Amino acid sequence: MVDGVLLTFFFLVLMKLSGSYAAVRDGSLSLGTQLLWSAVSFSLWFVMNGYYLHTRGQSVGKIAMKIKIVRADGTRADLFRLTFMRMLPVQLVTLIPAVGGLLNLVDALFIFGAERRCVHDLIADTKVVQVAGR
Repeated sequence: MVDGVLLTFFFLVLMKLSGSYAAVRDGSLSLGTQLLWSAVSFSLWFVMNGYYLHTRGQSVGKIAMKIKIVRADGTRADLFRLTFMRMLPVQLVTLIPAVGGLLNLVDALFIFGAERRCVHDLIADTKVVQVAGR
């Protein structure tokens, strides 16, 4: 949630500065522009978190919460797995009109299962653990 709040803040600032925010508000944003903003959002997320994910297995929000992402067996998860297997597939699904939001909700609700792993964790063979020393 920390990452989402930070990303949303910077994303909205960029949209407002570019003039695209008004088009979103009145529903006139073209599909091409929506896809462009999706790429901008992913790029912004990567700039905010890529280094920390690569070096620590943590996003900015996970650093704040003293948790990190590892492989299901507890070993280090590489940046490719964290970005292109864990994050990107679910984010692409959320772009599907009408069902994307529902699928995103299902992904999040999986945290309440016995393994406490979301769908994106199952796809990438990852889990979130406490950082030692907390």
